[in-house]
Amino acid sequence: MKKYAILLFLLLSTVNYAQKKLEIYFDFNKATLNQSTNSDLQKWLADNSKIEVYKIYGYCDSVDSKMYNKELSTKRINTILKLLKENDIKLAKNIELKPFGKDFKRSTKQNENRKVLLFFQLN
Repeated sequence: MKKYAILLFLLLSTVNYAQKKLEIYFDFNKATLNQSTNSDLQKWLADNSKIEVYKIYGYCDSVDSKMYNKELSTKRINTILKLLKENDIKLAKNIELKPFGKDFKRSTKQNENRKVLLFFQLN
């Protein structure tokens, strides 16, 4: 019986801390959101105000240099950070911000690489 109780506890703990993520896409060579994406994200933030963000990863397509793409990825991360702060979304104290230039497994569809991944958990 004790084994089952421990197993149940571990399973419930895993479910409570399951990693959730949101993909936010950007237009080519842009660090700002287009009107449609911004509107969708604002609605999502209003509907998910009880989250804590603990990682934000920025990505680019393979056009241009690795350094330029890393800078653009950083700008995309900063755009999302600003929106999160403006919407009073809780950020983890040790939030991980990671921009990628060309150093990640890219999709063959370039537009799928122009994104920010937002990792969060429910509070």
